[in-house]
Amino acid sequence: MKSFTRQKFLLLLRHNSRVLGDYFRLRKNKFVDNLYDEYHQWPLWYVVSYIFGITFFFKFINSDLFFFLPVLLIVVCVLYKITKRHLILILVLFSLGLNVAHFRFATTKTTMISQPIKLAWVKARVIDIKRKFDGKMVLITEQNKIYKRNTNVDKLRVVSKDDLPELKIGDLIKFKASIIPAKKSEKTGFDFYRNDYYQNISGTAFSRNKIEIFQHSSKLYLIEKIDYFRDQISQYIDKKIGTRTGSLASALIVGVKGGIDGYDLENIRLSGLSHIFAVSGLHLTLIAATIFFMMRYSMSFSVYISQRYNTKKIAAFLTSFIVLFYLLITGIQISAVRAFLMILLVMIAIIIDLQIDLKRSIAIAAFLILLVKPEQIFHPSFQLSFIATLALVAVYELYRDRRLAGDGDDKQNKILYYLCGAMISTIIATLSTSMFVLYHFQFLSIYSLIANIFASPIVSLVIMPSVVLFFLLGPYFLGWIMLYPIDYGLFLMLKIAEISRYLDSFNFKSVGCSDLSLFVFSTGILWFCLWKNRWRYYGIIFSAMSFFIS
Repeated sequence: MKSFTRQKFLLLLRHNSRVLGDYFRLRKNKFVDNLYDEYHQWPLWYVVSYIFGITFFFKFINSDLFFFLPVLLIVVCVLYKITKRHLILILVLFSLGLNVAHFRFATTKTTMISQPIKLAWVKARVIDIKRKFDGKMVLITEQNKIYKRNTNVDKLRVVSKDDLPELKIGDLIKFKASIIPAKKSEKTGFDFYRNDYYQNISGTAFSRNKIEIFQHSSKLYLIEKIDYFRDQISQYIDKKIGTRTGSLASALIVGVKGGIDGYDLENIRLSGLSHIFAVSGLHLTLIAATIFFMMRYSMSFSVYISQRYNTKKIAAFLTSFIVLFYLLITGIQISAVRAFLMILLVMIAIIIDLQIDLKRSIAIAAFLILLVKPEQIFHPSFQLSFIATLALVAVYELYRDRRLAGDGDDKQNKILYYLCGAMISTIIATLSTSMFVLYHFQFLSIYSLIANIFASPIVSLVIMPSVVLFFLLGPYFLGWIMLYPIDYGLFLMLKIAEISRYLDSFNFKSVGCSDLSLFVFSTGILWFCLWKNRWRYYGIIFSAMSFFIS
Protein backbone atom coordinates (compact mmCIF):
# COMPACT_ATOMS: atom_id res chain seq x y z
CA MET A 1 0.00 0.00 0.00
CA LYS A 2 2.86 2.33 0.89
CA SER A 3 4.74 1.55 -2.34
CA PHE A 4 1.57 2.13 -4.36
CA THR A 5 0.98 5.51 -2.69
CA ARG A 6 4.60 6.52 -3.28
CA GLN A 7 4.41 5.43 -6.95
CA LYS A 8 1.15 7.30 -7.44
CA PHE A 9 2.66 10.41 -5.86
CA LEU A 10 5.67 10.27 -8.21
CA LEU A 11 3.43 9.84 -11.28
CA LEU A 12 1.27 12.76 -10.15
CA LEU A 13 4.34 14.92 -9.56
CA ARG A 14 5.75 14.04 -12.99
CA HIS A 15 2.41 14.81 -14.63
CA ASN A 16 2.10 18.16 -12.83
CA SER A 17 5.68 19.05 -13.74
CA ARG A 18 4.87 18.38 -17.38
CA VAL A 19 1.72 20.52 -17.12
CA LEU A 20 3.65 23.35 -15.46
CA GLY A 21 6.37 23.06 -18.09
CA ASP A 22 3.77 23.31 -20.87
CA TYR A 23 2.17 26.30 -19.11
CA PHE A 24 5.46 28.19 -18.77
CA ARG A 25 6.40 27.37 -22.37
CA LEU A 26 3.07 28.81 -23.51
CA ARG A 27 3.60 31.92 -21.39
CA LYS A 28 7.13 32.27 -22.76
CA ASN A 29 5.87 31.98 -26.33
CA LYS A 30 3.15 34.54 -25.56
CA PHE A 31 5.74 36.91 -24.10
CA VAL A 32 7.98 36.56 -27.16
CA ASP A 33 5.01 37.10 -29.47
CA ASN A 34 4.02 40.26 -27.61
CA LEU A 35 7.60 41.47 -27.67
CA TYR A 36 7.89 41.12 -31.42
CA ASP A 37 4.40 42.51 -32.03
CA GLU A 38 5.60 45.75 -30.42
CA TYR A 39 8.83 45.95 -32.37
CA HIS A 40 8.18 49.63 -33.10
CA GLN A 41 8.23 50.44 -29.35
CA TRP A 42 11.72 49.03 -28.76
CA PRO A 43 13.58 52.34 -29.33
CA LEU A 44 11.80 53.75 -26.28
CA TRP A 45 13.21 50.96 -24.14
CA TYR A 46 16.68 51.63 -25.53
CA VAL A 47 16.46 55.09 -23.96
CA VAL A 48 15.21 53.54 -20.69
CA SER A 49 18.24 51.24 -20.71
CA TYR A 50 20.47 54.28 -21.27
CA ILE A 51 18.85 55.98 -18.24
CA PHE A 52 19.32 52.86 -16.10
CA GLY A 53 23.00 52.82 -17.12
CA ILE A 54 23.47 56.39 -15.87
CA THR A 55 21.61 55.59 -12.63
CA PHE A 56 23.66 52.42 -12.06
CA PHE A 57 26.96 54.34 -12.38
CA PHE A 58 26.05 57.12 -9.95
CA LYS A 59 24.43 54.75 -7.44
CA PHE A 60 26.86 51.83 -7.38
CA ILE A 61 30.12 52.81 -9.11
CA ASN A 62 30.78 56.57 -8.90
CA SER A 63 34.52 56.11 -9.41
CA ASP A 64 37.06 56.53 -12.16
CA LEU A 65 37.16 53.49 -14.49
CA PHE A 66 38.91 55.15 -17.39
CA PHE A 67 39.81 51.95 -19.24
CA PHE A 68 37.11 49.43 -18.33
CA LEU A 69 33.88 51.23 -19.30
CA PRO A 70 34.94 52.32 -22.85
CA VAL A 71 36.15 48.77 -23.52
CA LEU A 72 32.78 47.43 -22.30
CA LEU A 73 30.98 49.73 -24.75
CA ILE A 74 33.22 48.58 -27.64
CA VAL A 75 32.67 44.90 -26.75
CA VAL A 76 28.85 45.13 -26.72
CA CYS A 77 28.89 47.15 -29.97
CA VAL A 78 30.99 44.45 -31.65
CA LEU A 79 28.66 41.79 -30.22
CA TYR A 80 25.68 43.59 -31.74
CA LYS A 81 27.44 43.90 -35.09
CA ILE A 82 28.20 40.17 -35.16
CA THR A 83 24.87 38.81 -33.92
CA LYS A 84 22.57 41.41 -35.55
CA ARG A 85 20.19 40.95 -32.61
CA HIS A 86 18.38 44.16 -31.82
CA LEU A 87 17.83 43.20 -28.18
CA ILE A 88 21.59 43.54 -27.65
CA LEU A 89 21.06 47.25 -28.25
CA ILE A 90 19.69 47.24 -24.69
CA LEU A 91 23.22 46.40 -23.51
CA VAL A 92 24.74 48.91 -25.93
CA LEU A 93 22.61 51.76 -24.54
CA PHE A 94 23.18 50.62 -20.96
CA SER A 95 26.94 50.72 -21.57
CA LEU A 96 26.58 54.12 -23.25
CA GLY A 97 24.80 55.42 -20.14
CA LEU A 98 27.63 54.13 -17.96
CA ASN A 99 30.20 55.90 -20.17
CA VAL A 100 28.28 59.20 -20.32
CA ALA A 101 27.98 59.27 -16.51
CA HIS A 102 31.63 58.28 -16.17
CA PHE A 103 32.73 61.05 -18.57
CA ARG A 104 30.75 63.61 -16.59
CA PHE A 105 32.27 62.34 -13.35
CA ALA A 106 35.81 62.36 -14.75
CA THR A 107 35.61 65.83 -16.33
CA THR A 108 33.97 67.64 -13.40
CA LYS A 109 36.70 68.89 -11.10
CA THR A 110 34.90 71.02 -8.52
CA THR A 111 36.95 71.85 -5.44
CA MET A 112 34.56 71.20 -2.57
CA ILE A 113 35.05 72.70 0.88
CA SER A 114 35.63 69.81 3.27
CA GLN A 115 35.64 71.69 6.60
CA PRO A 116 33.56 74.70 7.69
CA ILE A 117 35.29 78.08 7.61
CA LYS A 118 34.12 80.16 10.57
CA LEU A 119 34.99 83.70 9.50
CA ALA A 120 36.85 84.96 6.45
CA TRP A 121 36.87 87.94 4.11
CA VAL A 122 35.75 87.05 0.59
CA LYS A 123 36.10 89.01 -2.63
CA ALA A 124 33.99 87.74 -5.57
CA ARG A 125 32.08 88.54 -8.77
CA VAL A 126 28.27 88.18 -8.82
CA ILE A 127 26.86 85.98 -11.63
CA ASP A 128 23.31 85.38 -10.32
CA ILE A 129 20.93 87.17 -7.91
CA LYS A 130 17.80 85.79 -6.25
CA ARG A 131 15.90 88.14 -3.95
CA LYS A 132 13.72 86.71 -1.17
CA PHE A 133 10.39 88.04 0.09
CA ASP A 134 11.82 88.67 3.59
CA GLY A 135 14.58 90.95 2.27
CA LYS A 136 17.30 88.31 2.01
CA MET A 137 19.41 87.65 -1.07
CA VAL A 138 20.93 84.45 -2.45
CA LEU A 139 23.86 85.08 -4.80
CA ILE A 140 26.03 82.85 -6.95
CA THR A 141 29.57 84.19 -7.19
CA GLU A 142 32.70 83.27 -9.13
CA GLN A 143 36.34 84.37 -9.07
CA ASN A 144 36.15 83.95 -5.30
CA LYS A 145 39.18 84.94 -3.27
CA ILE A 146 39.21 83.97 0.42
CA TYR A 147 41.74 86.05 2.31
CA LYS A 148 44.23 84.42 4.69
CA ARG A 149 42.94 80.92 3.83
CA ASN A 150 44.76 78.23 1.88
CA THR A 151 41.51 77.16 0.23
CA ASN A 152 40.66 77.11 -3.45
CA VAL A 153 37.00 77.41 -4.41
CA ASP A 154 35.05 77.57 -7.66
CA LYS A 155 31.60 79.12 -7.22
CA LEU A 156 29.95 80.04 -3.93
CA ARG A 157 26.31 80.28 -2.92
CA VAL A 158 26.14 83.44 -0.81
CA VAL A 159 23.21 84.05 1.57
CA SER A 160 22.84 87.66 2.77
CA LYS A 161 20.39 89.01 5.35
CA ASP A 162 20.30 92.39 3.62
CA ASP A 163 19.01 93.20 0.15
CA LEU A 164 21.05 95.61 -1.96
CA PRO A 165 18.78 97.13 -4.63
CA GLU A 166 21.79 98.64 -6.41
CA LEU A 167 23.55 95.27 -6.70
CA LYS A 168 23.66 93.95 -10.28
CA ILE A 169 25.01 90.90 -12.04
CA GLY A 170 28.70 91.37 -12.83
CA ASP A 171 29.44 93.57 -9.79
CA LEU A 172 32.53 92.89 -7.67
CA ILE A 173 31.70 92.53 -3.97
CA LYS A 174 33.48 92.08 -0.65
CA PHE A 175 32.05 90.60 2.56
CA LYS A 176 32.86 88.64 5.72
CA ALA A 177 31.28 85.19 5.83
CA SER A 178 31.12 81.75 7.36
CA ILE A 179 31.35 79.02 4.73
CA ILE A 180 29.96 75.49 5.14
CA PRO A 181 30.14 72.45 2.81
CA ALA A 182 27.06 70.83 1.29
CA LYS A 183 25.86 67.44 2.49
CA LYS A 184 23.09 64.94 1.94
CA SER A 185 19.77 65.88 3.54
CA GLU A 186 18.80 63.56 6.39
CA LYS A 187 15.14 64.57 6.11
CA THR A 188 14.47 64.10 2.38
CA GLY A 189 17.52 62.11 1.27
CA PHE A 190 18.36 64.59 -1.51
CA ASP A 191 22.13 64.73 -2.07
CA PHE A 192 22.97 68.45 -2.00
CA TYR A 193 26.68 67.63 -2.15
CA ARG A 194 26.33 65.90 -5.51
CA ASN A 195 24.01 68.64 -6.76
CA ASP A 196 26.51 71.40 -5.86
CA TYR A 197 29.47 69.39 -7.13
CA TYR A 198 28.11 69.14 -10.67
CA GLN A 199 27.09 72.81 -10.62
CA ASN A 200 30.68 73.74 -9.66
CA ILE A 201 29.51 75.24 -6.34
CA SER A 202 32.14 74.67 -3.65
CA GLY A 203 29.98 75.58 -0.64
CA THR A 204 27.49 77.98 0.92
CA ALA A 205 28.65 81.26 2.48
CA PHE A 206 26.57 83.16 5.06
CA SER A 207 27.53 86.82 5.15
CA ARG A 208 28.18 88.25 8.63
CA ASN A 209 28.18 91.90 7.57
CA LYS A 210 26.63 94.07 4.90
CA ILE A 211 28.01 93.25 1.45
CA GLU A 212 30.21 95.99 0.01
CA ILE A 213 30.12 96.79 -3.71
CA PHE A 214 33.56 98.09 -4.64
CA GLN A 215 33.20 97.94 -8.43
CA HIS A 216 30.13 97.93 -10.65
CA SER A 217 29.98 95.71 -13.71
CA SER A 218 31.55 97.10 -16.85
CA LYS A 219 30.96 94.14 -19.17
CA LEU A 220 28.39 91.37 -19.10
CA TYR A 221 28.39 88.06 -20.94
CA LEU A 222 25.30 87.10 -22.97
CA ILE A 223 23.87 84.76 -20.33
CA GLU A 224 24.43 87.44 -17.67
CA LYS A 225 22.61 90.01 -19.83
CA ILE A 226 19.67 87.60 -20.06
CA ASP A 227 19.69 87.13 -16.26
CA TYR A 228 19.79 90.91 -15.82
CA PHE A 229 16.81 91.23 -18.19
CA ARG A 230 14.89 88.64 -16.15
CA ASP A 231 15.64 90.54 -12.97
CA GLN A 232 14.37 93.79 -14.50
CA ILE A 233 11.09 92.13 -15.59
CA SER A 234 10.65 90.69 -12.09
CA GLN A 235 11.14 94.10 -10.47
CA TYR A 236 8.73 95.68 -12.96
CA ILE A 237 6.04 93.12 -12.08
CA ASP A 238 6.53 93.72 -8.34
CA LYS A 239 6.06 97.47 -8.81
CA LYS A 240 2.83 97.04 -10.76
CA ILE A 241 0.90 94.48 -8.70
CA GLY A 242 2.75 94.29 -5.38
CA THR A 243 5.37 91.95 -3.99
CA ARG A 244 3.11 89.14 -2.74
CA THR A 245 1.38 88.16 -5.99
CA GLY A 246 4.15 89.81 -8.02
CA SER A 247 6.66 87.24 -6.80
CA LEU A 248 4.31 84.44 -7.90
CA ALA A 249 3.81 86.14 -11.27
CA SER A 250 7.59 86.42 -11.67
CA ALA A 251 7.89 82.67 -11.02
CA LEU A 252 5.24 81.98 -13.68
CA ILE A 253 6.46 84.44 -16.31
CA VAL A 254 10.26 84.49 -16.06
CA GLY A 255 11.07 81.70 -13.60
CA VAL A 256 12.27 83.96 -10.75
CA LYS A 257 11.04 82.12 -7.64
CA GLY A 258 13.19 83.58 -4.87
CA GLY A 259 10.79 86.30 -3.70
CA ILE A 260 7.78 84.16 -2.75
CA ASP A 261 6.60 84.71 0.83
CA GLY A 262 7.51 81.84 3.17
CA TYR A 263 3.94 81.40 4.42
CA ASP A 264 2.52 81.34 0.88
CA LEU A 265 5.30 79.02 -0.28
CA GLU A 266 4.51 76.53 2.49
CA ASN A 267 0.78 76.65 1.68
CA ILE A 268 1.50 76.08 -2.02
CA ARG A 269 3.83 73.19 -1.26
CA LEU A 270 1.46 71.43 1.14
CA SER A 271 -1.54 71.87 -1.17
CA GLY A 272 0.32 70.27 -4.09
CA LEU A 273 0.23 73.38 -6.31
CA SER A 274 4.01 73.89 -6.55
CA HIS A 275 4.18 72.53 -10.10
CA ILE A 276 2.00 75.40 -11.36
CA PHE A 277 4.63 77.97 -10.39
CA ALA A 278 7.45 76.26 -12.28
CA VAL A 279 7.99 77.31 -15.90
CA SER A 280 7.02 74.05 -17.58
CA GLY A 281 5.54 72.48 -20.66
CA LEU A 282 2.20 74.23 -20.17
CA HIS A 283 3.85 77.65 -20.47
CA LEU A 284 6.04 76.89 -23.48
CA THR A 285 3.40 74.85 -25.30
CA LEU A 286 0.77 77.57 -24.94
CA ILE A 287 3.19 80.28 -26.09
CA ALA A 288 4.43 78.14 -29.01
CA ALA A 289 0.89 77.29 -30.16
CA THR A 290 -0.25 80.92 -29.92
CA ILE A 291 2.73 82.27 -31.85
CA PHE A 292 2.53 79.51 -34.48
CA PHE A 293 -1.15 80.09 -35.29
CA MET A 294 -0.85 83.87 -35.12
CA MET A 295 2.00 83.80 -37.64
CA ARG A 296 0.08 81.55 -40.00
CA TYR A 297 -2.99 83.74 -39.64
CA SER A 298 -0.98 86.92 -40.28
CA MET A 299 0.74 85.51 -43.38
CA SER A 300 -2.60 84.40 -44.80
CA PHE A 301 -3.48 88.08 -45.40
CA SER A 302 -0.65 88.34 -47.95
CA VAL A 303 -1.62 86.72 -51.26
CA TYR A 304 2.01 86.92 -52.45
CA ILE A 305 3.39 84.99 -49.43
CA SER A 306 0.57 82.45 -49.11
CA GLN A 307 0.69 81.49 -52.81
CA ARG A 308 4.48 81.24 -53.16
CA TYR A 309 5.63 79.91 -49.79
CA ASN A 310 4.60 77.23 -47.32
CA THR A 311 3.40 79.43 -44.45
CA LYS A 312 3.12 76.44 -42.13
CA LYS A 313 6.85 75.71 -42.40
CA ILE A 314 7.82 79.39 -42.09
CA ALA A 315 5.70 79.70 -38.92
CA ALA A 316 7.29 76.55 -37.47
CA PHE A 317 10.80 77.86 -38.20
CA LEU A 318 10.19 81.27 -36.58
CA THR A 319 8.30 79.78 -33.62
CA SER A 320 11.34 77.67 -32.73
CA PHE A 321 13.52 80.77 -32.29
CA ILE A 322 10.91 82.69 -30.30
CA VAL A 323 10.37 79.76 -27.92
CA LEU A 324 14.16 79.44 -27.55
CA PHE A 325 14.32 83.11 -26.51
CA TYR A 326 11.57 82.53 -23.93
CA LEU A 327 13.44 79.47 -22.62
CA LEU A 328 16.55 81.62 -22.09
CA ILE A 329 14.79 84.41 -20.21
CA THR A 330 13.03 81.91 -17.91
CA GLY A 331 16.30 80.50 -16.60
CA ILE A 332 16.60 77.22 -18.58
CA GLN A 333 14.79 75.03 -16.04
CA ILE A 334 14.73 71.28 -16.66
CA SER A 335 10.96 71.05 -17.19
CA ALA A 336 11.15 73.97 -19.62
CA VAL A 337 14.09 72.41 -21.49
CA ARG A 338 12.11 69.18 -21.86
CA ALA A 339 9.15 71.11 -23.27
CA PHE A 340 11.37 73.15 -25.59
CA LEU A 341 13.05 70.05 -27.04
CA MET A 342 9.66 68.43 -27.63
CA ILE A 343 8.35 71.60 -29.31
CA LEU A 344 11.51 71.82 -31.41
CA LEU A 345 11.07 68.22 -32.57
CA VAL A 346 7.44 68.94 -33.47
CA MET A 347 8.49 72.02 -35.47
CA ILE A 348 11.23 70.07 -37.26
CA ALA A 349 8.67 67.36 -38.10
CA ILE A 350 6.41 70.05 -39.61
CA ILE A 351 9.29 71.51 -41.64
CA ILE A 352 10.44 68.17 -43.10
CA ASP A 353 6.92 66.67 -43.38
CA LEU A 354 7.26 63.87 -40.84
CA GLN A 355 4.59 62.35 -38.61
CA ILE A 356 4.85 63.42 -34.96
CA ASP A 357 5.33 60.75 -32.27
CA LEU A 358 5.02 62.33 -28.81
CA LYS A 359 6.52 59.39 -26.90
CA ARG A 360 9.62 59.42 -29.09
CA SER A 361 9.85 63.18 -28.66
CA ILE A 362 9.88 62.69 -24.88
CA ALA A 363 12.50 59.94 -25.18
CA ILE A 364 14.74 62.08 -27.42
CA ALA A 365 14.39 65.07 -25.07
CA ALA A 366 15.39 62.92 -22.06
CA PHE A 367 18.31 61.41 -23.99
CA LEU A 368 19.69 64.82 -25.03
CA ILE A 369 19.36 66.36 -21.55
CA LEU A 370 21.09 63.41 -19.89
CA LEU A 371 23.76 63.38 -22.58
CA VAL A 372 24.86 66.84 -21.43
CA LYS A 373 23.98 66.62 -17.72
CA PRO A 374 23.51 62.96 -16.68
CA GLU A 375 23.39 63.92 -12.99
CA GLN A 376 19.93 65.43 -13.62
CA ILE A 377 18.51 61.90 -13.45
CA PHE A 378 18.37 62.32 -9.64
CA HIS A 379 16.80 65.78 -9.67
CA PRO A 380 13.12 65.86 -8.62
CA SER A 381 12.14 68.33 -11.38
CA PHE A 382 13.54 66.02 -14.08
CA GLN A 383 11.81 62.91 -12.72
CA LEU A 384 8.45 64.56 -12.03
CA SER A 385 8.36 66.44 -15.33
CA PHE A 386 9.18 63.49 -17.56
CA ILE A 387 7.14 60.81 -15.80
CA ALA A 388 4.03 63.02 -15.59
CA THR A 389 4.30 64.04 -19.25
CA LEU A 390 4.84 60.45 -20.35
CA ALA A 391 1.81 59.24 -18.37
CA LEU A 392 -0.40 62.01 -19.80
CA VAL A 393 0.69 61.18 -23.37
CA ALA A 394 0.16 57.43 -22.83
CA VAL A 395 -3.36 57.90 -21.46
CA TYR A 396 -4.20 60.39 -24.21
CA GLU A 397 -3.04 57.91 -26.89
CA LEU A 398 -5.06 55.15 -25.21
CA TYR A 399 -8.14 57.36 -25.27
CA ARG A 400 -7.49 58.37 -28.89
CA ASP A 401 -7.07 54.75 -30.02
CA ARG A 402 -10.32 53.69 -28.32
CA ARG A 403 -12.12 56.64 -29.87
CA LEU A 404 -10.81 55.75 -33.33
CA ALA A 405 -11.93 52.16 -32.74
CA GLY A 406 -15.47 53.49 -32.19
CA ASP A 407 -15.82 52.74 -28.45
CA GLY A 408 -18.44 55.02 -26.90
CA ASP A 409 -20.44 57.94 -28.17
CA ASP A 410 -18.33 60.63 -29.84
CA LYS A 411 -20.53 63.44 -28.55
CA GLN A 412 -20.36 62.16 -25.01
CA ASN A 413 -16.60 61.69 -25.26
CA LYS A 414 -16.16 65.27 -26.53
CA ILE A 415 -18.19 66.67 -23.66
CA LEU A 416 -16.19 64.59 -21.19
CA TYR A 417 -12.95 65.65 -22.85
CA TYR A 418 -13.65 69.38 -22.74
CA LEU A 419 -15.35 69.55 -19.31
CA CYS A 420 -13.27 67.03 -17.37
CA GLY A 421 -9.95 67.13 -19.22
CA ALA A 422 -8.19 69.25 -16.59
CA MET A 423 -9.47 67.08 -13.74
CA ILE A 424 -8.45 63.82 -15.45
CA SER A 425 -5.02 65.22 -16.32
CA THR A 426 -4.50 66.24 -12.69
CA ILE A 427 -5.45 62.77 -11.45
CA ILE A 428 -3.12 61.07 -13.94
CA ALA A 429 -0.19 63.38 -13.13
CA THR A 430 -0.74 62.97 -9.37
CA LEU A 431 -0.94 59.17 -9.46
CA SER A 432 2.02 58.75 -11.82
CA THR A 433 4.29 60.92 -9.65
CA SER A 434 3.04 59.84 -6.19
CA MET A 435 5.99 57.59 -5.35
CA PHE A 436 8.50 60.20 -6.55
CA VAL A 437 6.85 62.78 -4.28
CA LEU A 438 7.05 60.35 -1.34
CA TYR A 439 10.69 59.60 -2.09
CA HIS A 440 11.88 63.20 -2.35
CA PHE A 441 9.54 65.13 -0.04
CA GLN A 442 8.53 62.47 2.51
CA PHE A 443 4.83 63.31 2.38
CA LEU A 444 1.84 62.76 0.14
CA SER A 445 -0.83 65.42 -0.17
CA ILE A 446 -4.17 63.62 -0.01
CA TYR A 447 -6.19 66.72 -0.90
CA SER A 448 -3.85 67.93 -3.66
CA LEU A 449 -6.25 66.45 -6.23
CA ILE A 450 -9.07 68.67 -4.99
CA ALA A 451 -6.81 71.74 -4.83
CA ASN A 452 -5.58 71.11 -8.37
CA ILE A 453 -9.10 70.56 -9.69
CA PHE A 454 -10.13 74.01 -8.45
CA ALA A 455 -6.85 75.65 -9.49
CA SER A 456 -6.59 74.17 -13.01
CA PRO A 457 -9.46 76.20 -14.55
CA ILE A 458 -8.00 79.39 -13.08
CA VAL A 459 -4.60 78.60 -14.62
CA SER A 460 -6.01 77.50 -17.99
CA LEU A 461 -8.67 80.20 -18.45
CA VAL A 462 -7.27 83.25 -16.63
CA ILE A 463 -3.57 83.12 -15.78
CA MET A 464 -1.87 81.45 -18.76
CA PRO A 465 -3.77 83.36 -21.51
CA SER A 466 -2.86 86.58 -19.67
CA VAL A 467 0.81 85.52 -19.53
CA VAL A 468 0.83 84.97 -23.30
CA LEU A 469 -0.80 88.37 -23.91
CA PHE A 470 1.69 89.96 -21.51
CA PHE A 471 4.54 88.97 -23.81
CA LEU A 472 2.66 89.83 -27.00
CA LEU A 473 1.73 93.31 -25.74
CA GLY A 474 5.09 93.92 -24.05
CA PRO A 475 6.83 95.41 -27.14
CA TYR A 476 3.99 97.96 -27.37
CA PHE A 477 4.36 98.90 -23.66
CA LEU A 478 0.89 97.51 -22.92
CA GLY A 479 1.92 94.32 -21.10
CA TRP A 480 1.09 95.87 -17.72
CA ILE A 481 -2.62 95.62 -18.58
CA MET A 482 -2.49 91.82 -18.42
CA LEU A 483 -0.82 91.84 -15.00
CA TYR A 484 -4.14 92.64 -13.31
CA PRO A 485 -6.01 89.46 -14.39
CA ILE A 486 -2.84 87.55 -13.48
CA ASP A 487 -2.93 89.24 -10.05
CA TYR A 488 -6.58 88.26 -9.55
CA GLY A 489 -5.99 84.65 -10.64
CA LEU A 490 -2.98 84.27 -8.33
CA PHE A 491 -4.99 85.75 -5.44
CA LEU A 492 -7.63 83.03 -5.95
CA MET A 493 -4.94 80.34 -6.07
CA LEU A 494 -3.45 81.59 -2.80
CA LYS A 495 -6.90 81.32 -1.23
CA ILE A 496 -7.23 77.72 -2.46
CA ALA A 497 -3.79 76.89 -1.01
CA GLU A 498 -4.69 78.58 2.28
CA ILE A 499 -7.95 76.64 2.62
CA SER A 500 -6.04 73.40 1.99
CA ARG A 501 -3.70 74.38 4.84
CA TYR A 502 -6.67 74.39 7.27
CA LEU A 503 -7.14 70.67 6.52
CA ASP A 504 -3.60 69.94 7.71
CA SER A 505 -4.55 67.13 10.09
CA PHE A 506 -6.30 65.21 7.30
CA ASN A 507 -4.44 66.48 4.29
CA PHE A 508 -1.00 65.00 4.48
CA LYS A 509 0.59 61.71 5.21
CA SER A 510 4.21 61.72 6.36
CA VAL A 511 5.69 58.59 4.84
CA GLY A 512 8.81 57.67 2.91
CA CYS A 513 9.94 55.01 0.49
CA SER A 514 13.11 53.13 -0.39
CA ASP A 515 15.19 53.02 -3.56
CA LEU A 516 13.76 49.58 -4.35
CA SER A 517 10.14 50.73 -4.09
CA LEU A 518 10.89 53.72 -6.34
CA PHE A 519 12.58 51.42 -8.87
CA VAL A 520 9.61 49.01 -8.91
CA PHE A 521 7.13 51.89 -9.20
CA SER A 522 8.97 53.63 -12.06
CA THR A 523 9.45 50.33 -13.91
CA GLY A 524 5.70 49.65 -13.66
CA ILE A 525 4.83 53.15 -14.92
CA LEU A 526 7.24 52.77 -17.83
CA TRP A 527 5.80 49.32 -18.65
CA PHE A 528 2.30 50.81 -18.82
CA CYS A 529 3.34 53.90 -20.80
CA LEU A 530 5.74 52.45 -23.38
CA TRP A 531 3.82 49.39 -24.58
CA LYS A 532 0.56 49.42 -26.53
CA ASN A 533 -0.89 45.90 -26.21
CA ARG A 534 -2.99 44.65 -23.29
CA TRP A 535 0.02 43.38 -21.39
CA ARG A 536 0.79 47.03 -20.60
CA TYR A 537 -1.77 46.86 -17.74
CA TYR A 538 0.56 44.56 -15.77
CA GLY A 539 2.57 47.74 -15.17
CA ILE A 540 -0.25 49.18 -13.04
CA ILE A 541 -0.21 46.08 -10.81
CA PHE A 542 3.58 46.30 -10.62
CA SER A 543 3.44 49.96 -9.57
CA ALA A 544 0.74 49.25 -6.96
CA MET A 545 2.96 46.55 -5.42
CA SER A 546 5.71 49.12 -4.85
CA PHE A 547 3.68 50.76 -2.04
CA PHE A 548 4.01 47.54 0.00
CA ILE A 549 7.80 47.37 -0.39
CA SER A 550 9.74 48.85 2.50
